[in-house]
Amino acid sequence: MSGDWSSLSLPEPVLAAYAALRLNVESGQLAHGYVVAAPNPAWGMLLAKLLLQQLFCEAEPAKRPCGECRGCQLIETQRHPDTVWLEPEMKSRVIGIDPIREANHFLRQTAFEGGWKSAIFMHADRMNEAAANAFLKTLEEPPPQVLLLLITESPQALLPTIISRCRMVSLAGGGGAARESGVVERAMLDW
Repeated sequence: MSGDWSSLSLPEPVLAAYAALRLNVESGQLAHGYVVAAPNPAWGMLLAKLLLQQLFCEAEPAKRPCGECRGCQLIETQRHPDTVWLEPEMKSRVIGIDPIREANHFLRQTAFEGGWKSAIFMHADRMNEAAANAFLKTLEEPPPQVLLLLITESPQALLPTIISRCRMVSLAGGGGAARESGVVERAMLDW
């Protein structure tokens, strides 16, 4: 990748959303929580990996993400020690309260690498009610330098209190439909 993320062969909504989030990182205005509305969950995963590589990359800031350093490689393989990936359980196809409690505990611990900690919730709309309520405590009072990405095909299925405490990123459609409701949207830039 060598820091030229804009030349990657990725869907336009993913690149546009990443460009907006990258501006938030560079301006120090990255929110603690984002709901990523992704009609294709693979697009949400791509965006999550790009953003996390931006945060955990060991290259100089102008060349992030490099895709080659240890931090980038650990994110690519979902093995970074400061990141937890949550998905619905195989049999029940829901995210239960126990994995959420474990993630909440994990996020409150000191980062192994001394920087950011993150949690990625694939199919976040599949949190059962108890899990969603347990997650709210961390969302309402996030530890410093914690990033929470809730990737879902159905953001309307999330609790309204979860949605209200996150910024929305939409990967819907092509042709410039992706938007991030933070710094970029306030600047009236339409992706």
